[in-house]
Amino acid sequence: MLGCDILFENRGVCLAIFDEEAGPISVYFKGIDKAVANKIALKSMISSLSLSQQVDEGESIIPLIEEQKSAFVFYFAIKDEKARGGVRIGTLSFVVGREDSELLYRFAPILSEHSKRVVEDVKKYYVYRQPIPQVLINSVNSMLSIKDFERAFLPVSFKEYLIRSYLSRQTTFHRSIIEKTSSVSRYMDVLGQKIDLVGRDREQNIVWTLITYDSTKMGGEEKRNLLLYINKLQESIPSLEVIFVLNEVGLRRGGTFDEKIVEKTTQIHRTSEVDGKEFDLYGADNEGNIVWALLSKNFLVMKEEELDELNQKIFKLKRTHPSMEVLFVLAEVLRSTIIQPPKPDLSGKPEGIRKILGAKREYEELMEALRKKGKSREET
Repeated sequence: MLGCDILFENRGVCLAIFDEEAGPISVYFKGIDKAVANKIALKSMISSLSLSQQVDEGESIIPLIEEQKSAFVFYFAIKDEKARGGVRIGTLSFVVGREDSELLYRFAPILSEHSKRVVEDVKKYYVYRQPIPQVLINSVNSMLSIKDFERAFLPVSFKEYLIRSYLSRQTTFHRSIIEKTSSVSRYMDVLGQKIDLVGRDREQNIVWTLITYDSTKMGGEEKRNLLLYINKLQESIPSLEVIFVLNEVGLRRGGTFDEKIVEKTTQIHRTSEVDGKEFDLYGADNEGNIVWALLSKNFLVMKEEELDELNQKIFKLKRTHPSMEVLFVLAEVLRSTIIQPPKPDLSGKPEGIRKILGAKREYEELMEALRKKGKSREET
């Protein structure tokens, strides 16, 4: 089982506040020495101040190369009439040894949720340039003994946990995405549609998105609309590097899966990158039974025969791993990926209906082409 005695053996915590005269200062720290605390206060504050001033809180993971450490940083703003603009910036940092840096991404949802609770106490008890009260010290110290580390993930944050674990793979591309990501927004409205997760850079430009897709509950028109929306994202957001589309394939009860069974996960395994691997990532229970697995396949650009082959593989996995409750198929839609949404299926419809629907589609395509030409002339 993943226990907190094994994870993050060398851990520390640092609460920093921005002082107009002294700059970023560490007002409380534990588990690290003063020099490291001051370095974290400075570096975490620079990271938070580089973000848009309209953002009240967020999170990032920063390396401390000289100290051989890494830190999960939760930045926030507290009201203070003495501060410039009536708001004072602060950061709460969870510090670990460099060897555990990958685990920070894996457990970021847990650290984020716990940080929010501690920051509520900071806003309630912290007084500028006054000694830290014991009740706040106890709250900050609770970061060092988070019981949720004994679980593999927070059930309510499973999708976030899943994508962070996948992104932490040691490939050049995935490392570049992690390095560019300074904050993560949840359930954001982007171009008229709610998106599960949005990763942003320091300038708050969107770097990546996560969309959840359930093929068992979507008809042909809904799938087509999804592909059109992906194209819209690619065309409208120049900073967007990759769109992750997560397909949930429930292996029981008519395509559904039992979330309570998924919550029994206590072990996480990452398979090798060699060809022929069954999964990219999978979770198991205490007995080592596979509960869920993730397979990276860009099913959005697959031909019909390739999709049939993928579905056959899923059926085979269901037989060879009877304890597996759900398989997640994750598509990476890179900025350079071209997706061609299929045209509406008009077969079997009366000729009059076919002509009307066909004419409507042709009209939409014509108007879209004219809009693009008009926009191009305006830009020129």
